[in-house]
Amino acid sequence: MPHLTRLSAAFQDVLYDEFLLAPFSNLTHLGILSFNGDSWEGHWEILTHLPKLTHLLITYNIHLAVASKLLLFCPLLKVMIVIATSPSYVKDGLEIVDDNRFVLLKSLTSSSLVEDWEKGANGGVDRWFFCELIVVFARRSEYSFGSSFAQLLY
Repeated sequence: MPHLTRLSAAFQDVLYDEFLLAPFSNLTHLGILSFNGDSWEGHWEILTHLPKLTHLLITYNIHLAVASKLLLFCPLLKVMIVIATSPSYVKDGLEIVDDNRFVLLKSLTSSSLVEDWEKGANGGVDRWFFCELIVVFARRSEYSFGSSFAQLLY
């Protein structure tokens, strides 16, 4: 799988060292449906070692401190999308994360996620592309949703 650039999967059984193997090193777009843990060390920090990662989608509320670190330490990251599952997470995100690459989307059904994958595979406007447009808009207009925070309910 040397040409694998996009992947959405559950990673609860993937070991830290396995992320350093060739299939992951070419990823530009990574969708995380579940992960081994919620701590930075030994878990989320491994994503900083993916040299081509530009797009990150996380389908559940992660610690906002972890989100901030990912935005800081993933140098090529253009957009980070978190599927927010509660209004309090959105409120806290507005106060904590100060980066217009961070986009919140409201919780999705599994059928809408499949439809989104199909749109992307067929060259349509999927969530990746949609969120890229929002980030570009925010940067060009110097617009901020709260504190330089791209918040959206899609």
